[in-house]
Amino acid sequence: YRIAEAYVAQKPSEALAWGLRLAGSPERYLWSSMLGGMAKYDPDQALQIAQAAESPAQRAQALGKVLAAIAQTNPSLAMTHLLKLPAGNMRSGILGEIARSVATLTPTQALDWLNDINEKSVQIEATQSLGWALSQRNVEAAAQLVDRIPKEARANWITAVALGYAAYDVEKG
Repeated sequence: YRIAEAYVAQKPSEALAWGLRLAGSPERYLWSSMLGGMAKYDPDQALQIAQAAESPAQRAQALGKVLAAIAQTNPSLAMTHLLKLPAGNMRSGILGEIARSVATLTPTQALDWLNDINEKSVQIEATQSLGWALSQRNVEAAAQLVDRIPKEARANWITAVALGYAAYDVEKG
C-alpha cells in the first residue's frame, strides 16, 4: 500500500496488473485502492477500469474507491455515476463510500451534496451514511446541522448522530 499510489501514477498498466496478482492474497483490496489513487489524476480511466473488473465483488470495491476519490473534488459527478448503477446492495455500499468521502469536506459542502440528491430514497440513505460519518469526525457539529437536513431524512440523521454520540457517551446518545 505504501508504494501502490506512486507505482500506479508512474506505470498504471504494470501496477494494476501487480495489484490484480495480489488479489488472491491478504492484500486483495490493493487493486481497488490503487484505482482510487489513480482516480485523483485520471478519473475517467480509473472509472473505466473499475467498471471492467471481472468479478462483481471486485467491481463494487473498485467503483467505491474510484467514486469516493472523485467525490473529493466533484461530489455531483460521483453521484451521477452512482445513479447509473442498479439499485441494490452494491449501490448502497458505494453510496456509503461516497458519503464517507464527502464527510471529509466542509459541513456546508457535505450538506450541499446531500441536498442536491434528487432521488428521495437515495437522499435518505445518503443522510444516514453522511450523518454517521460526520458524527465520527465531530458529533457536536453533526448534531447542530439537523435543521439543515431535508425533513424526510431528519429521522435518519438523528439516528446516525445519536449512534455517534453513543459511541462516546451512552447517556448523551
